Amino acid sequence: MMKKIFFFLFLSMPLLIVAQNPVLLKIDNKNEVTLDEFKRIYLKNSIKDDELLTQEAVEDYLNLFINFKLKVYEAMQLGMDKQSEFTNELKKYRDQLAEPYLVDQSYSEQLYREAYERMFKIVKASHILLQLPQSPTPEDTLTVYNKALELKKKLEDGEPFYLIALKYSQDPSSKTTLGQVGYFSSMRMVYPFENAAYNTPVGQYTNPVRTQFGYHIIHVTDKIDIQGPIDVSYIAVRSKREDLGKETNTALEKINAAYDSLSNGVSIERAVRLFTEDKSSLPNNGLIRKHEAGRMFPDFDSIAWRLNENEFSKPFYSPYNNAWFIVYVNKKYDNPSYEEALDMIKRKIDRMPHSYMKSKSLATKLLGEYKAVRQTKAFDIAVDSLAEIHKRQQQYSKEADEYMNQPILIIQDTFKIAQSEFMKFINAKIKLKIDNMKGLCETNWQEFVERSIINYENQILHIKYPEFRYTVQEYHDGILLFNITDSLVWQKATSDTTGLKNFYEKVSHNYVWNDRANALLITANNPTLKGKIEKAIKKELKKKNSLAEDFGNRMQKQLKDSSLKITTEKLLVEKGVNNFVDNTGFTKGFSVVNENNNEIVWCYISE
Repeated sequence: MMKKIFFFLFLSMPLLIVAQNPVLLKIDNKNEVTLDEFKRIYLKNSIKDDELLTQEAVEDYLNLFINFKLKVYEAMQLGMDKQSEFTNELKKYRDQLAEPYLVDQSYSEQLYREAYERMFKIVKASHILLQLPQSPTPEDTLTVYNKALELKKKLEDGEPFYLIALKYSQDPSSKTTLGQVGYFSSMRMVYPFENAAYNTPVGQYTNPVRTQFGYHIIHVTDKIDIQGPIDVSYIAVRSKREDLGKETNTALEKINAAYDSLSNGVSIERAVRLFTEDKSSLPNNGLIRKHEAGRMFPDFDSIAWRLNENEFSKPFYSPYNNAWFIVYVNKKYDNPSYEEALDMIKRKIDRMPHSYMKSKSLATKLLGEYKAVRQTKAFDIAVDSLAEIHKRQQQYSKEADEYMNQPILIIQDTFKIAQSEFMKFINAKIKLKIDNMKGLCETNWQEFVERSIINYENQILHIKYPEFRYTVQEYHDGILLFNITDSLVWQKATSDTTGLKNFYEKVSHNYVWNDRANALLITANNPTLKGKIEKAIKKELKKKNSLAEDFGNRMQKQLKDSSLKITTEKLLVEKGVNNFVDNTGFTKGFSVVNENNNEIVWCYISE
């Protein structure tokens, strides 16, 4: 009779009010499992639709489900849910699962679309920078802003940009570059700078643009529509600065000889072998495959994208490299579709400072939804304490947590953030001597509030989003099932081994994740160095089974390439979550999983 009542409730669930979600079973009269949880898992894991809702099928599955929950409860009774290995693994899964909930998805899509559209245009610009104090007051900010407006007026009145940059710009490189930034593409500059440059017509000046460096006046001097990526080869001949302008210039003579050879029909491959002085390019005969704008120095890109296939440039000098170059375009590719480029765009943006804007956008929305109140007295005390600590040239210490524990920010009347959290946040931003601690704290208060509101949202995801709560519960139960089975079955050769093994094999796939892997992704931005980087990776993996944090910096020095960037990312993922890991077929070992768009990605699966 009870099973018939249960089956009726099961079928009637869409008619039940969520608040009346019935309790399906209790374990030890305290651990409640709802009918909704059972139905969700049943419908998620059942395959044969024609057999889904028969009473026999549901009852069979219910028996398995009860046994499963009993096994999980047993693991909890043994304290397995308190072990650090379990809590750390569950936290990793939970953090990965929370990520998409803690950013503004619509804003993320806007950023990705914008970056995609800008991939096919490069911008040439110059700038004048006026720096702000480390802890600017509103008066400081206004003073620098007005000064930037004055400089813009001078430029619009016809004063030469290079003279204004030389006289007023506080960019240390202005003395040699005269304010020239050169050509750049999307995702190469800090976002406010990039955004202003892309949105300003050629020949015009921007209004003052605020970045973490200060205020900029940007002069946009050129924009080029590009089709890309391209396969491009180059010949480089190093010059001596003292030879520039002289009638006898060995480097110029050599690059002209290379140009004459190409003009007379010599192949680019042979010309590179005969003339180039860039030894690192010789193994590939000077070829850069699928080159993207922004990877090389500015003049290189501006010239390369104006050439047709199988066309080469005249010799040109680059002060960035102190060398003469000839560029040859081997092949032009069609622009990738948005879908094809999306993974690459996400990786680049997520590594850039303005990726925080996705969370900032969500924080702005949440501040309209939740009440966040600053506690003025606690704030003033924290500011005074920070000023005193800094005056004594001390660092904020953990001991201060004990007495700086008053709420400085209260969200929704219940979520309280202590003074100590704000003080640690501010202390991390102090780089130099601070003359105005109140100004520094006020300037950074909004960011602290935004980060706190995101943290609050993270704390209540399980309440706000049932799907999130259920998925975390599945991870929780699945890990415990695996651990107790591992402990009581695989590690004990007892008489009941066969029965427990059969039980595990029968039910574990219904409640535990799909195939998973501990993966290490390594990304390098220069595929031409593939062989050398790969050799170093394998050598270090053989010794340590992982890569040290300074691996990228060491490779930069070893290969003498300051533009080389190598990033690593550790993942614990299921099949279908990460395309790169999926490309390995989840086979243990080391392999190349992507080699497009001037990037190469390796994946190492340890288990």
